[in-house]
Amino acid sequence: MQDLSGLRPQAPRAARGLALLLLFTLTAGGCASVRTPDGYGSAAADGFPEPVFSARRVLSDDVVDPLIVRDPWHRTNRWVYGLNASIDQVALNPLVAFYRRVLPAPLRSGITNFFDNLDMVRTTANLALQGRPRATGWAALRLLTNSTLGIGGFLDPASRFGINTYNEDFGQTLGRYGAAPGPYLMLPLFGPTNVRDAIGLGVDFLWFGFLDPLELSDNPGWGGLYYPLLVIDTRAATAFQYFETGSPFEYELVRKLFMTKRELDVAK
Repeated sequence: MQDLSGLRPQAPRAARGLALLLLFTLTAGGCASVRTPDGYGSAAADGFPEPVFSARRVLSDDVVDPLIVRDPWHRTNRWVYGLNASIDQVALNPLVAFYRRVLPAPLRSGITNFFDNLDMVRTTANLALQGRPRATGWAALRLLTNSTLGIGGFLDPASRFGINTYNEDFGQTLGRYGAAPGPYLMLPLFGPTNVRDAIGLGVDFLWFGFLDPLELSDNPGWGGLYYPLLVIDTRAATAFQYFETGSPFEYELVRKLFMTKRELDVAK
């Protein structure tokens, strides 16, 4: 998964950066998630576009051979995997359940749209860095449309107008310029990644924090609402649950799916 405080030169800046990094990891690295406006349900059944890659393509070994995935820190990674599962069970899942119980589905959908629209800032910048002018134009048009006609992004008129959507990050940008993924990593709270994408995540959150499109650095009170909501909404929109895949080799399965997804993300 993009999984999550205002930009200041002191400690609040670091807290905010940590939250953004968690967001980008959950949204960009959610290897087994289906993101829908209310955070659950089948994309196909709810009328959303089919996934970019079929299950057959993702599960095949022609992209990433699970036997040769570089995982030199696998003992630490497995321990962190269990730690993340405990955090999920003790903290995040109860918060998500409360969130869904208190807020009606249309409001949750609007909140998800808002955060997705902010993600288009990152996406547009990375498409430009990748030298893809047509896609950059579509992403910028989508951002402009939803930020204006969509009332700050809470609505999604761009989809109704047929404006293309993209999801790009600096890890993909590095990959498109030939950077290898490097060893697999499982980060506390942040989830699965690899060395290349971890660097990319850091660049994305630093750049977004510097840009500060919502000017939260000047309104720390709003930041206190924005970032917790960001954490909860991102987790609510990620269908993956630890130790519920039914596989006795779940760690290896998640590693395979994540590494495959990221290589497909670079190649698309």
